[in-house]
Amino acid sequence: MTSLANIFSNQPHKVFFKETAAYVVAGLLGTRLVQDLTWKSTGLLLGSINALTIKAGNYLSNKNELNTWSKNVMKVISVALAIILAKQVAPMFNLSISSDTTWTVAGLSLITNIALDYFEQASSKYPSLPNAKSASPASTEEPQTALEINYEGMLLLPNSQTWYGVNTLLKGIFHWIYTKNFEEGASKDVEDTYFYMHFPPTKLVRENGSFLKDSAKLPDVAIMELIQYSNKSEAREKVKLAVQAFMHTHSKLPSKLIVPIGGCAHTACLIIEPNEEDCLITALDSIGSNSSYGWREATEGAKQALQTFYKADGRIKTICNHWSQNNLMKCGVHVMKNIVLVAEYPGLIFDLITKANQTGIPPLQFVPRNAQDLISFVKEMKAEMGAYFGKVLDMNPGRVYLKTDRANIPIAVKA
Repeated sequence: MTSLANIFSNQPHKVFFKETAAYVVAGLLGTRLVQDLTWKSTGLLLGSINALTIKAGNYLSNKNELNTWSKNVMKVISVALAIILAKQVAPMFNLSISSDTTWTVAGLSLITNIALDYFEQASSKYPSLPNAKSASPASTEEPQTALEINYEGMLLLPNSQTWYGVNTLLKGIFHWIYTKNFEEGASKDVEDTYFYMHFPPTKLVRENGSFLKDSAKLPDVAIMELIQYSNKSEAREKVKLAVQAFMHTHSKLPSKLIVPIGGCAHTACLIIEPNEEDCLITALDSIGSNSSYGWREATEGAKQALQTFYKADGRIKTICNHWSQNNLMKCGVHVMKNIVLVAEYPGLIFDLITKANQTGIPPLQFVPRNAQDLISFVKEMKAEMGAYFGKVLDMNPGRVYLKTDRANIPIAVKA
């Protein structure tokens, strides 16, 4: 039986030891089996040592959350150390290794490692969020996997209302379990599942304007499901339709209507606030107002939707934060944290951002964040997700399991 503690923890050191052991065994067998100790056995020995140190570099860089360039530098350092190590080990096998051979095999090892990484990502059976080359994505792609969370019978939940059914919720939880720190972005499922877990259903609203759970009055703060788009024109149209649907359903705005937006390899959010006769739209983007991933078009769509209700010129005002929050390929983490802070803020976000833009001093809630800040946020969020999933498992003993190609493995809360 798989425990909740195990599936919410990453254990890369086990994979590291297995892979490096395999490389070492292959290299040693090669040097022993080839009787004349030709260049082939030399290559196998050097290849295994280089592969071992490359894996060590990968392990250490992942453990310390280094960025892509730092990981590449770590690999080069690893190969340089491998050359030194090879010169020391070679005499044990009666080998004489020339500098040309050393550097040739070192280069081949690096190329092989890059090729293996590529094919591993391309053919992986485990869920992976889409690659992002410039920012963090909100993907429309379905994860290709032979492993998933499933259940038997009618699943009981702490909140019976969901965005779009239990299967969608479990899919989001699955992504939370099998991601470390969102190195390649946060998908719509990830963000929507976090909002579902963090906020009560009376504050969560679907794209069609309906709340997950209706209440007697409109809540002060409403969080919409992430509006996902594939291009900027679609961002404008989809946000426009979503805001129109909300206004047609409820006829008025809450104190804050928060609209997460995602597409074009980036996520951000809009905050719509009524203020007496005016309507204020604030875009919060971790890249800042220089971002070209759709906040302007999404803001324009919201503005078009609200013009029917705020007809006088100048009554709809828009703004975006000028400063960058230090995106670090973690826009999904930024936006989830920003939305939690926006929901807790008692005043007008529009006024807060306006003042910050004028003074050049970001407010404490939305200051630039370093890599360790973002990792800490992810750990906090994963702890919340683990606690929520633990409640689900307690309410459904033995009925929630990991479905694999070979077997169904029940999941339980570790005692």
